[in-house]
Amino acid sequence: MTFTPEQAVGKLTIATSNMVAATCMLILALFFYYRSQKTPLLYSYLSILGLLILWTGSKVIKTVTPNVTLRWSCVVIQYVGVQFLGLSIFIFALLYAGYSLPKKEQWAFLLIHPIISFLAVATNPLHYGFYSVFEYGRTRFGWMFLPSQFILYGYILAGMFLLVRRSFDSRFHAKKKIICRLFASCALAPLLINFYYITFKLTDIPWIFPFRPFDVTPIAMALSITFFAIPASIYRFLDIVPLSRQHVYDHFKQGVIWLNPSLEIVDMNPAVKSWLPSNGLKETKAFVFEGSFETVISFFFRQDQEKNRQNLWQWIILPPTEETTSFRTVCRDRHLKWRKMRIEKDLTAILFIDITEIVGMQEQLQASQKKLEAMGEQLENLAKKEKELAVFRARSLVSQNVHDFIGHSLTVVMGKLELALLEKDGKVLDQCLYEGKELLLNNLTDLQDSLCQQGSPPVSNLEEAILSLATSPLQLEVRCQGTPYVLEAEQNEAVYRLCREAITNAIRHGSAKTLHIFLRYQQHQFEVYAIDDGSGCTHVTESLGLKGIRERIEVLGGRISFGSGEGGGFHIYGEFPLAIPSPSCL
Repeated sequence: MTFTPEQAVGKLTIATSNMVAATCMLILALFFYYRSQKTPLLYSYLSILGLLILWTGSKVIKTVTPNVTLRWSCVVIQYVGVQFLGLSIFIFALLYAGYSLPKKEQWAFLLIHPIISFLAVATNPLHYGFYSVFEYGRTRFGWMFLPSQFILYGYILAGMFLLVRRSFDSRFHAKKKIICRLFASCALAPLLINFYYITFKLTDIPWIFPFRPFDVTPIAMALSITFFAIPASIYRFLDIVPLSRQHVYDHFKQGVIWLNPSLEIVDMNPAVKSWLPSNGLKETKAFVFEGSFETVISFFFRQDQEKNRQNLWQWIILPPTEETTSFRTVCRDRHLKWRKMRIEKDLTAILFIDITEIVGMQEQLQASQKKLEAMGEQLENLAKKEKELAVFRARSLVSQNVHDFIGHSLTVVMGKLELALLEKDGKVLDQCLYEGKELLLNNLTDLQDSLCQQGSPPVSNLEEAILSLATSPLQLEVRCQGTPYVLEAEQNEAVYRLCREAITNAIRHGSAKTLHIFLRYQQHQFEVYAIDDGSGCTHVTESLGLKGIRERIEVLGGRISFGSGEGGGFHIYGEFPLAIPSPSCL
């Protein structure tokens, strides 16, 4: 098929303009896809761009193809974009205005028109209801066209109405009326152009554009959607990140309120709305400010929220503060920290941060601190009691040491004096008196050391220390069994005290002449056994000395026993475990 130069120029104009429009929309779609949050709002916007690209791309192929069959196939594909475009615009407008996606039943109803209209186009060769004439150079619409376009216009007009109303109500540009009106004009321009083109096709009105007549609706749509993207990126008409504040603020866990210069609330995000009671007209003093001033924000809730759905607060009283100030607030049992800041010249934002969990943790911390303080007082009382007990133990130890020193010394001295009374030799008498004096002086020194240090005299060699306790008229014999090893200080002291108590008892109570002491060095325990040949006793009464050595042995984890046999004599047996087995006995 040949074309005249005029026809060739016309086809080139149509193909080029539609190709440029499709390319621009493709670039725009890619830009928003990679720069925005993946939300239903974004996908609804991209669906509009996709349908327009399908529309314009099909028109390009339809324009340049010389085959009427292929041309009709392009028309069918083209009407996929045309018939579903109105529904896509309406869904996008619903989401943009803050509504949720339709339910399944609503989707089924909304899809009736685009599906039936598309089927009418696809089956047109059977009934010629949509196109009454479809030839290569001439087309005429049928009786199905106008009803289909009427419903399509209804979808588009409803969507445009929601978009324009939302743009006028938007909190970020309440004063930018010129921009909003320009956007409204851009949104309505494709409808006006499409209406003019259809009227031109159905009537005899003249073609006013300086190019060959063709459907410029998709190109106008592309320009409109491009103009829509400009204020979307500048004034945040769309929920684009990082281009949009609205989407970010709507998903804040913190509450955000926007105020105009008259301190009237322009808008608030869903977090703030969730904190408000849902009752009707009622004045609620919900926020009490903590700080250097006492101010109450009063709220007036309206029942006619459909007329003014966003302005739930009629007015708000703020304290005279600086440009940016932080305070803490209590609202409906929630603790909020709010900050007032200037966003634009005529727009002020109040950011509410929910610190209920933090306050709860602080309260728990305070409660724990009080418990710790109470436990500290209890520990302090226990420490005092422990100190008193330690003093009592120290006094008991001193008393025991005094008993051991004085009791042993007096017993030995009395024995020396009795021996001196029996001696007629002056030298022997002087020797007995001298030994008694030295014994008293040495024990006096030990007693002073015990009172000052509350300890026992150092024992470097246990056997020698025990032999040093020997005194006439008692004969002392010490025998070691096993390989001797060094005991700990407390163990040495316990054995030393036991042996001295055995000597004292043998002289004072048993009138014994001989005392045998056996020291048994075993691998896991140490044993000491003392037995005299005195008169013994039928009933043993634990004196202060015997109680003292029992306590010392039991503190070491050992046990002690004492008593008399049938033939007389008195014995003391003690044993205690070793903390670390002696390597010399392995």
